[in-house]
Amino acid sequence: MHMHKTETAVSHDRFAASSSLLALGLSANAQSGYKPEFFNATQWRTLVALCAHLQADSEQADARLPEFIDRHMLTPYAHGDRSNIVDPFDEQAQVQQGANLRDLLRDGLAVVDSYCTERLGNGFAELAAGEQAQVVTAAEAGTLNPPAKEFIDLLRNESERSQYAHSLFAAYDTPAVA
Repeated sequence: MHMHKTETAVSHDRFAASSSLLALGLSANAQSGYKPEFFNATQWRTLVALCAHLQADSEQADARLPEFIDRHMLTPYAHGDRSNIVDPFDEQAQVQQGANLRDLLRDGLAVVDSYCTERLGNGFAELAAGEQAQVVTAAEAGTLNPPAKEFIDLLRNESERSQYAHSLFAAYDTPAVA
């Protein structure tokens, strides 16, 4: 049986080294021609617009953040493998279980886009900048709904992770190390 890699759990043993955040290999031309492997077209448009909005005032802004997030969703961590983050010195420590990052991001994109379509007549990506700002502000305040607040927090965390995922984050113009 052939399964698509984005829809099944990735074996931690097989991909642990090659799928670390340092090995993601972000390309210099991420936004020009990058085809998402995890997100569908609607999710991708919403993600790109949200990332652009969330980074608008940031000195660390990088247009390749959506590509980083898409590639990160293919890693064991995003699939829910938390076995590598248990305290090794605590014999009672348990792996934290719960929704995986992939599902949380997909659900969050759907919640935000659905809210925008129902209330404003267009998906998030099609809204004017002022309307996008209102939606994000409502989500961050928890007035849109609790899952949307968690989702915006996750996107901000992904933005921070991307800055530490590559030693040349500010440049990204150099070829990725294999």
